[in-house]
Amino acid sequence: RAGAAGKGFAVVATEVKALAVQTQSATEEITRKIEALQKDATGSADAVHRISQAIEKIRPVFENVNGAVAEQNEITGEMGQNAASASHFIVSVGTSAGEIDSATREAAAHGDNVAKAGKTVTAFAQKLKARCAVLLRQDERGDPRKNERLPCSLKIEITTARGLVTAPVYEIAMDGILIGGPDAGKLPVQETLNGTLQEVGACRIRIGERSKAGSQARFEAATAELREKIEDRMWAIHEENAELVTRAIEAGSALSKMFENGLASGAIAISDMFDTDYVEIAGTNPVQYRTKMLDWAERTLPAFQEAFLARDKRMAFCVMIDQNGYLPVHNKLYSQPQRPGDVTYNTANSRNRRIFNDAAGLAAGRNQRAYLIQTYARDMGGGNTVMMREIDVPIRVRGRHWGGFRTAYKL
Repeated sequence: RAGAAGKGFAVVATEVKALAVQTQSATEEITRKIEALQKDATGSADAVHRISQAIEKIRPVFENVNGAVAEQNEITGEMGQNAASASHFIVSVGTSAGEIDSATREAAAHGDNVAKAGKTVTAFAQKLKARCAVLLRQDERGDPRKNERLPCSLKIEITTARGLVTAPVYEIAMDGILIGGPDAGKLPVQETLNGTLQEVGACRIRIGERSKAGSQARFEAATAELREKIEDRMWAIHEENAELVTRAIEAGSALSKMFENGLASGAIAISDMFDTDYVEIAGTNPVQYRTKMLDWAERTLPAFQEAFLARDKRMAFCVMIDQNGYLPVHNKLYSQPQRPGDVTYNTANSRNRRIFNDAAGLAAGRNQRAYLIQTYARDMGGGNTVMMREIDVPIRVRGRHWGGFRTAYKL
Protein backbone atom coordinates (compact mmCIF):
# COMPACT_ATOMS: atom_id res chain seq x y z
CA ARG A 1 0.00 0.00 0.00
CA ALA A 2 2.99 2.31 -0.24
CA GLY A 3 1.95 3.85 -3.55
CA ALA A 4 3.33 3.73 -7.07
CA ALA A 5 6.87 4.69 -6.05
CA GLY A 6 7.11 1.97 -3.41
CA LYS A 7 5.63 -0.76 -5.54
CA GLY A 8 7.53 0.39 -8.58
CA PHE A 9 10.85 0.09 -6.78
CA ALA A 10 10.41 -3.63 -6.20
CA VAL A 11 9.09 -4.18 -9.74
CA VAL A 12 12.55 -3.28 -11.03
CA ALA A 13 14.08 -6.17 -9.06
CA THR A 14 13.59 -8.53 -11.98
CA GLU A 15 15.27 -6.09 -14.38
CA VAL A 16 18.12 -5.65 -11.91
CA LYS A 17 18.54 -9.42 -11.67
CA ALA A 18 18.65 -9.63 -15.46
CA LEU A 19 21.41 -7.02 -15.59
CA ALA A 20 23.24 -8.72 -12.73
CA VAL A 21 23.37 -12.00 -14.67
CA GLN A 22 24.65 -10.20 -17.77
CA THR A 23 27.18 -8.26 -15.72
CA GLN A 24 28.39 -11.48 -14.08
CA SER A 25 29.02 -12.94 -17.56
CA ALA A 26 30.96 -9.82 -18.57
CA THR A 27 32.92 -9.99 -15.31
CA GLU A 28 33.93 -13.58 -15.97
CA GLU A 29 35.01 -12.60 -19.49
CA ILE A 30 37.15 -9.76 -18.12
CA THR A 31 38.81 -12.15 -15.66
CA ARG A 32 39.79 -14.47 -18.51
CA LYS A 33 41.14 -11.58 -20.59
CA ILE A 34 43.13 -10.28 -17.62
CA GLU A 35 44.78 -13.66 -17.04
CA ALA A 36 45.89 -13.79 -20.69
CA LEU A 37 47.03 -10.18 -20.60
CA GLN A 38 49.16 -10.70 -17.51
CA LYS A 39 51.07 -13.48 -19.26
CA ASP A 40 51.68 -11.43 -22.43
CA ALA A 41 52.36 -7.96 -21.06
CA THR A 42 53.73 -7.58 -17.55
CA GLY A 43 53.78 -3.81 -18.01
CA SER A 44 49.97 -3.69 -17.83
CA ALA A 45 49.76 -5.42 -14.43
CA ASP A 46 49.02 -2.23 -12.53
CA ALA A 47 46.16 -1.16 -14.82
CA VAL A 48 44.70 -4.65 -14.85
CA HIS A 49 44.85 -4.73 -11.04
CA ARG A 50 42.82 -1.52 -10.91
CA ILE A 51 40.17 -3.07 -13.18
CA SER A 52 39.93 -6.09 -10.90
CA GLN A 53 39.53 -3.81 -7.88
CA ALA A 54 36.77 -1.83 -9.60
CA ILE A 55 34.92 -5.02 -10.51
CA GLU A 56 35.18 -6.30 -6.94
CA LYS A 57 33.68 -3.01 -5.77
CA ILE A 58 30.70 -3.28 -8.09
CA ARG A 59 29.82 -6.88 -7.18
CA PRO A 60 28.53 -6.06 -3.67
CA VAL A 61 26.35 -3.36 -5.23
CA PHE A 62 24.37 -5.95 -7.15
CA GLU A 63 24.31 -8.31 -4.16
CA ASN A 64 22.69 -5.54 -2.12
CA VAL A 65 19.73 -5.22 -4.50
CA ASN A 66 17.77 -8.16 -3.01
CA GLY A 67 18.42 -6.85 0.49
CA ALA A 68 17.16 -3.40 -0.45
CA VAL A 69 13.99 -4.82 -1.98
CA ALA A 70 13.31 -7.08 1.03
CA GLU A 71 13.74 -4.16 3.40
CA GLN A 72 11.34 -2.08 1.34
CA ASN A 73 8.67 -4.79 1.47
CA GLU A 74 9.00 -5.28 5.24
CA ILE A 75 9.03 -1.59 6.22
CA THR A 76 6.73 0.13 3.73
CA GLY A 77 6.27 3.03 6.13
CA GLU A 78 9.90 4.04 5.82
CA MET A 79 9.86 4.94 2.13
CA GLY A 80 12.21 7.88 2.70
CA GLN A 81 14.93 5.55 3.95
CA ASN A 82 14.42 3.20 1.01
CA ALA A 83 14.68 6.07 -1.44
CA ALA A 84 17.90 7.18 0.24
CA SER A 85 19.24 3.62 0.02
CA ALA A 86 18.34 3.53 -3.67
CA SER A 87 20.11 6.84 -4.25
CA HIS A 88 23.23 5.55 -2.50
CA PHE A 89 23.01 2.40 -4.62
CA ILE A 90 22.87 4.45 -7.84
CA VAL A 91 25.82 6.62 -6.79
CA SER A 92 27.83 3.48 -5.95
CA VAL A 93 27.10 1.98 -9.38
CA GLY A 94 28.01 5.24 -11.11
CA THR A 95 31.26 5.56 -9.16
CA SER A 96 32.27 1.98 -9.87
CA ALA A 97 31.38 2.42 -13.54
CA GLY A 98 33.61 5.50 -13.69
CA GLU A 99 36.51 3.63 -12.10
CA ILE A 100 36.13 0.77 -14.55
CA ASP A 101 36.01 3.16 -17.49
CA SER A 102 39.11 5.03 -16.28
CA ALA A 103 41.12 1.89 -15.67
CA THR A 104 40.05 0.47 -19.01
CA ARG A 105 41.39 3.51 -20.85
CA GLU A 106 44.79 3.02 -19.18
CA ALA A 107 44.85 -0.64 -20.20
CA ALA A 108 43.75 0.04 -23.80
CA ALA A 109 47.33 0.44 -25.01
CA HIS A 110 48.15 -3.06 -23.71
CA GLY A 111 45.10 -4.99 -24.93
CA ASP A 112 42.06 -4.12 -27.05
CA ASN A 113 40.16 -7.13 -25.73
CA VAL A 114 40.44 -5.93 -22.13
CA ALA A 115 39.25 -2.47 -23.14
CA LYS A 116 36.17 -3.87 -24.89
CA ALA A 117 35.27 -6.07 -21.92
CA GLY A 118 35.68 -3.16 -19.49
CA LYS A 119 33.40 -0.97 -21.59
CA THR A 120 30.78 -3.73 -21.56
CA VAL A 121 30.70 -3.70 -17.76
CA THR A 122 30.51 0.10 -17.78
CA ALA A 123 27.54 -0.01 -20.15
CA PHE A 124 25.69 -2.51 -17.94
CA ALA A 125 26.32 -0.44 -14.83
CA GLN A 126 25.24 2.81 -16.47
CA LYS A 127 22.13 1.12 -17.86
CA LEU A 128 21.22 -0.07 -14.37
CA LYS A 129 21.84 3.40 -12.98
CA ALA A 130 19.53 4.93 -15.59
CA ARG A 131 16.77 2.42 -14.88
CA CYS A 132 16.87 3.04 -11.15
CA ALA A 133 16.95 6.82 -11.64
CA VAL A 134 13.90 6.69 -13.88
CA LEU A 135 12.12 4.52 -11.34
CA LEU A 136 12.65 7.00 -8.50
CA ARG A 137 11.22 9.82 -10.64
CA GLN A 138 8.27 7.72 -11.75
CA ASP A 139 4.77 8.87 -10.85
CA GLU A 140 1.41 7.32 -11.61
CA ARG A 141 1.32 8.90 -15.07
CA GLY A 142 4.58 7.24 -16.02
CA ASP A 143 3.81 3.85 -14.49
CA PRO A 144 4.51 1.23 -17.21
CA ARG A 145 2.10 -1.18 -15.52
CA LYS A 146 -0.81 0.89 -16.85
CA ASN A 147 -0.32 -0.76 -20.26
CA GLU A 148 1.20 -4.14 -19.38
CA ARG A 149 -0.69 -7.42 -19.65
CA LEU A 150 0.35 -10.29 -17.40
CA PRO A 151 -0.35 -14.03 -17.74
CA CYS A 152 -2.46 -15.47 -14.93
CA SER A 153 -4.53 -18.50 -13.95
CA LEU A 154 -7.77 -17.14 -12.45
CA LYS A 155 -11.50 -17.79 -12.82
CA ILE A 156 -14.42 -15.45 -13.34
CA GLU A 157 -18.14 -15.97 -12.75
CA ILE A 158 -20.28 -13.94 -15.16
CA THR A 159 -24.04 -13.34 -14.95
CA THR A 160 -25.65 -13.60 -18.40
CA ALA A 161 -29.18 -13.82 -19.73
CA ARG A 162 -28.82 -17.59 -19.98
CA GLY A 163 -27.46 -18.00 -16.47
CA LEU A 164 -24.16 -18.03 -14.59
CA VAL A 165 -21.06 -18.72 -16.71
CA THR A 166 -17.74 -19.76 -15.12
CA ALA A 167 -14.67 -19.33 -17.31
CA PRO A 168 -10.87 -19.25 -16.94
CA VAL A 169 -8.96 -15.96 -17.15
CA TYR A 170 -5.54 -16.22 -18.80
CA GLU A 171 -4.40 -12.60 -18.84
CA ILE A 172 -5.01 -9.52 -16.70
CA ALA A 173 -4.28 -5.81 -17.11
CA MET A 174 -5.37 -2.66 -15.35
CA ASP A 175 -8.03 -2.09 -18.03
CA GLY A 176 -9.26 -5.63 -18.69
CA ILE A 177 -8.85 -9.41 -18.88
CA LEU A 178 -8.58 -12.25 -21.43
CA ILE A 179 -11.37 -14.82 -20.91
CA GLY A 180 -10.80 -18.31 -22.28
CA GLY A 181 -12.55 -21.67 -22.29
CA PRO A 182 -15.40 -23.04 -24.43
CA ASP A 183 -17.92 -20.48 -23.15
CA ALA A 184 -15.80 -17.42 -23.99
CA GLY A 185 -17.10 -17.28 -27.56
CA LYS A 186 -20.71 -17.39 -26.35
CA LEU A 187 -20.52 -14.22 -24.27
CA PRO A 188 -22.49 -11.32 -25.81
CA VAL A 189 -20.26 -8.76 -27.51
CA GLN A 190 -20.43 -5.06 -26.54
CA GLU A 191 -22.74 -5.78 -23.62
CA THR A 192 -21.95 -4.85 -20.02
CA LEU A 193 -22.05 -7.87 -17.70
CA ASN A 194 -21.65 -8.33 -13.95
CA GLY A 195 -18.93 -10.70 -12.81
CA THR A 196 -16.83 -11.87 -9.89
CA LEU A 197 -13.12 -12.23 -10.62
CA GLN A 198 -11.14 -14.62 -8.43
CA GLU A 199 -8.88 -12.83 -5.91
CA VAL A 200 -10.21 -9.45 -7.10
CA GLY A 201 -13.96 -9.44 -6.44
CA ALA A 202 -17.07 -7.98 -8.06
CA CYS A 203 -16.61 -6.12 -11.34
CA ARG A 204 -18.43 -5.04 -14.49
CA ILE A 205 -16.99 -6.04 -17.86
CA ARG A 206 -17.71 -5.42 -21.54
CA ILE A 207 -16.78 -8.13 -24.07
CA GLY A 208 -14.76 -6.87 -27.03
CA GLU A 209 -12.84 -8.64 -29.79
CA ARG A 210 -12.39 -12.39 -29.93
CA SER A 211 -9.41 -14.50 -30.99
CA LYS A 212 -8.20 -18.07 -30.85
CA ALA A 213 -6.97 -17.43 -27.31
CA GLY A 214 -10.37 -16.20 -26.07
CA SER A 215 -12.40 -13.01 -25.61
CA GLN A 216 -10.99 -9.68 -24.51
CA ALA A 217 -13.06 -7.91 -21.85
CA ARG A 218 -12.66 -4.37 -20.50
CA PHE A 219 -13.46 -3.29 -16.95
CA GLU A 220 -16.38 -0.86 -16.96
CA ALA A 221 -16.66 2.04 -14.48
CA ALA A 222 -13.92 0.61 -12.26
CA THR A 223 -13.92 2.15 -8.77
CA ALA A 224 -10.77 3.17 -6.93
CA GLU A 225 -11.20 0.12 -4.68
CA LEU A 226 -11.47 -2.23 -7.67
CA ARG A 227 -8.41 -0.69 -9.34
CA GLU A 228 -6.44 -1.16 -6.14
CA LYS A 229 -7.41 -4.84 -5.98
CA ILE A 230 -6.44 -5.33 -9.63
CA GLU A 231 -3.10 -3.64 -8.98
CA ASP A 232 -2.50 -5.87 -5.94
CA ARG A 233 -3.21 -8.98 -8.03
CA MET A 234 -0.83 -7.80 -10.77
CA TRP A 235 1.78 -7.07 -8.12
CA ALA A 236 1.45 -10.63 -6.81
CA ILE A 237 1.83 -11.99 -10.37
CA HIS A 238 5.04 -9.96 -10.77
CA GLU A 239 6.43 -11.65 -7.67
CA GLU A 240 5.36 -15.09 -8.94
CA ASN A 241 7.13 -14.46 -12.26
CA ALA A 242 10.34 -13.10 -10.71
CA GLU A 243 11.70 -16.55 -9.79
CA LEU A 244 10.84 -17.98 -13.24
CA VAL A 245 12.46 -15.05 -15.05
CA THR A 246 15.68 -15.31 -13.03
CA ARG A 247 15.83 -19.05 -13.64
CA ALA A 248 15.36 -18.59 -17.39
CA ILE A 249 18.05 -15.89 -17.58
CA GLU A 250 20.56 -18.11 -15.77
CA ALA A 251 19.75 -20.98 -18.13
CA GLY A 252 20.20 -18.72 -21.15
CA SER A 253 23.64 -17.70 -19.92
CA ALA A 254 24.63 -21.35 -19.40
CA LEU A 255 23.40 -22.31 -22.89
CA SER A 256 25.34 -19.47 -24.50
CA LYS A 257 28.48 -20.86 -22.84
CA MET A 258 27.67 -24.35 -24.17
CA PHE A 259 27.47 -22.90 -27.69
CA GLU A 260 30.75 -21.04 -27.16
CA ASN A 261 32.43 -24.21 -25.85
CA GLY A 262 31.20 -26.16 -28.88
CA LEU A 263 32.93 -23.66 -31.15
CA ALA A 264 36.09 -23.49 -29.03
CA SER A 265 36.47 -27.28 -28.97
CA GLY A 266 35.95 -27.62 -32.69
CA ALA A 267 32.86 -29.80 -32.18
CA ILE A 268 30.94 -27.50 -34.54
CA ALA A 269 31.82 -24.67 -36.91
CA ILE A 270 30.16 -21.29 -36.50
CA SER A 271 28.84 -21.45 -40.08
CA ASP A 272 27.08 -24.73 -39.23
CA MET A 273 25.71 -23.31 -35.98
CA PHE A 274 24.07 -20.44 -37.87
CA ASP A 275 22.99 -22.58 -40.84
CA THR A 276 19.50 -21.63 -42.09
CA ASP A 277 19.32 -24.00 -45.06
CA TYR A 278 16.40 -26.05 -43.73
CA VAL A 279 16.28 -29.35 -45.59
CA GLU A 280 12.98 -31.27 -45.44
CA ILE A 281 13.12 -34.78 -44.00
CA ALA A 282 11.31 -36.99 -46.47
CA GLY A 283 8.07 -38.65 -45.39
CA THR A 284 7.40 -36.43 -42.37
CA ASN A 285 4.00 -34.82 -41.68
CA PRO A 286 4.04 -32.20 -40.18
CA VAL A 287 7.29 -31.56 -42.03
CA GLN A 288 10.52 -31.91 -40.05
CA TYR A 289 13.81 -30.34 -41.12
CA ARG A 290 17.54 -30.91 -40.88
CA THR A 291 20.31 -28.30 -40.69
CA LYS A 292 24.08 -28.59 -40.34
CA MET A 293 23.85 -27.99 -36.57
CA LEU A 294 21.26 -30.73 -35.91
CA ASP A 295 23.71 -33.57 -35.14
CA TRP A 296 25.67 -31.43 -32.67
CA ALA A 297 22.45 -30.12 -31.10
CA GLU A 298 21.03 -33.63 -30.62
CA ARG A 299 24.23 -34.69 -28.85
CA THR A 300 24.56 -31.59 -26.70
CA LEU A 301 21.18 -30.11 -25.74
CA PRO A 302 18.96 -32.98 -24.45
CA ALA A 303 20.75 -33.47 -21.11
CA PHE A 304 20.57 -29.78 -20.25
CA GLN A 305 16.96 -29.35 -21.34
CA GLU A 306 15.72 -32.44 -19.49
CA ALA A 307 17.50 -31.40 -16.28
CA PHE A 308 16.00 -27.92 -16.52
CA LEU A 309 12.52 -29.31 -17.20
CA ALA A 310 12.72 -31.53 -14.10
CA ARG A 311 13.33 -28.51 -11.81
CA ASP A 312 9.68 -27.41 -11.83
CA LYS A 313 6.60 -29.63 -12.19
CA ARG A 314 4.61 -26.66 -13.51
CA MET A 315 6.81 -26.41 -16.60
CA ALA A 316 5.37 -27.78 -19.84
CA PHE A 317 8.51 -27.61 -21.98
CA CYS A 318 11.87 -25.84 -22.43
CA VAL A 319 13.56 -25.67 -25.83
CA MET A 320 16.04 -23.80 -28.01
CA ILE A 321 14.69 -22.02 -31.09
CA ASP A 322 16.54 -20.03 -33.75
CA GLN A 323 15.48 -16.64 -35.14
CA ASN A 324 13.32 -18.25 -37.85
CA GLY A 325 11.46 -20.52 -35.44
CA TYR A 326 13.49 -23.68 -36.14
CA LEU A 327 13.42 -26.00 -33.12
CA PRO A 328 16.12 -28.67 -33.52
CA VAL A 329 15.76 -30.52 -30.19
CA HIS A 330 12.59 -30.75 -28.11
CA ASN A 331 12.10 -32.39 -24.72
CA LYS A 332 12.03 -36.19 -24.74
CA LEU A 333 8.25 -36.26 -24.18
CA TYR A 334 7.68 -34.36 -27.44
CA SER A 335 10.42 -36.00 -29.51
CA GLN A 336 8.67 -39.28 -30.34
CA PRO A 337 9.16 -40.89 -33.78
CA GLN A 338 6.42 -39.92 -36.20
CA ARG A 339 3.66 -42.38 -37.06
CA PRO A 340 3.08 -42.54 -40.83
CA GLY A 341 -0.29 -41.00 -41.69
CA ASP A 342 -1.18 -40.03 -38.10
CA VAL A 343 -0.94 -36.24 -38.34
CA THR A 344 -2.79 -35.63 -35.06
CA TYR A 345 -0.35 -37.79 -33.08
CA ASN A 346 2.66 -36.33 -34.88
CA THR A 347 1.55 -32.75 -34.26
CA ALA A 348 1.29 -33.33 -30.52
CA ASN A 349 4.18 -35.73 -29.91
CA SER A 350 6.80 -35.19 -32.63
CA ARG A 351 7.58 -31.50 -32.20
CA ASN A 352 11.36 -31.69 -32.65
CA ARG A 353 13.16 -30.70 -35.87
CA ARG A 354 10.23 -28.48 -36.82
CA ILE A 355 9.79 -24.80 -37.68
CA PHE A 356 7.40 -22.90 -35.40
CA ASN A 357 7.13 -19.57 -37.19
CA ASP A 358 3.85 -18.57 -35.55
CA ALA A 359 3.67 -15.26 -33.65
CA ALA A 360 4.80 -16.80 -30.34
CA GLY A 361 7.65 -18.77 -31.92
CA LEU A 362 9.06 -15.83 -33.85
CA ALA A 363 8.70 -13.53 -30.83
CA ALA A 364 10.72 -16.00 -28.75
CA GLY A 365 13.39 -16.52 -31.40
CA ARG A 366 13.86 -12.85 -32.28
CA ASN A 367 13.58 -11.30 -28.82
CA GLN A 368 16.81 -9.54 -27.77
CA ARG A 369 15.62 -7.99 -24.50
CA ALA A 370 16.74 -9.55 -21.22
CA TYR A 371 13.52 -11.58 -21.19
CA LEU A 372 10.08 -11.79 -22.80
CA ILE A 373 6.82 -12.93 -21.15
CA GLN A 374 3.95 -13.96 -23.43
CA THR A 375 0.59 -15.76 -23.20
CA TYR A 376 -0.89 -17.77 -26.07
CA ALA A 377 -2.96 -20.81 -27.06
CA ARG A 378 -0.75 -23.77 -28.02
CA ASP A 379 -2.08 -26.02 -30.79
CA MET A 380 -1.68 -29.66 -29.73
CA GLY A 381 -3.34 -31.06 -32.86
CA GLY A 382 -6.86 -32.34 -33.46
CA GLY A 383 -8.39 -29.02 -32.41
CA ASN A 384 -6.92 -29.34 -28.92
CA THR A 385 -5.33 -26.14 -27.59
CA VAL A 386 -3.65 -25.37 -24.27
CA MET A 387 -3.10 -21.90 -22.84
CA MET A 388 0.56 -21.26 -22.05
CA ARG A 389 2.62 -18.70 -20.17
CA GLU A 390 6.07 -18.47 -21.68
CA ILE A 391 9.27 -16.78 -20.52
CA ASP A 392 11.94 -16.47 -23.22
CA VAL A 393 15.55 -15.28 -23.08
CA PRO A 394 17.97 -14.57 -25.96
CA ILE A 395 20.98 -16.74 -26.86
CA ARG A 396 24.09 -15.01 -28.23
CA VAL A 397 27.20 -16.66 -29.63
CA ARG A 398 30.37 -14.62 -30.12
CA GLY A 399 28.33 -11.45 -30.09
CA ARG A 400 25.78 -12.71 -32.63
CA HIS A 401 22.14 -13.32 -31.79
CA TRP A 402 21.40 -17.00 -32.50
CA GLY A 403 17.86 -17.27 -31.17
CA GLY A 404 16.18 -17.89 -27.83
CA PHE A 405 15.50 -20.32 -25.00
CA ARG A 406 11.77 -20.89 -24.43
CA THR A 407 10.46 -21.91 -21.00
CA ALA A 408 6.70 -22.55 -20.94
CA TYR A 409 4.17 -23.21 -18.17
CA LYS A 410 0.56 -24.38 -18.55
CA LEU A 411 -2.09 -21.96 -17.30
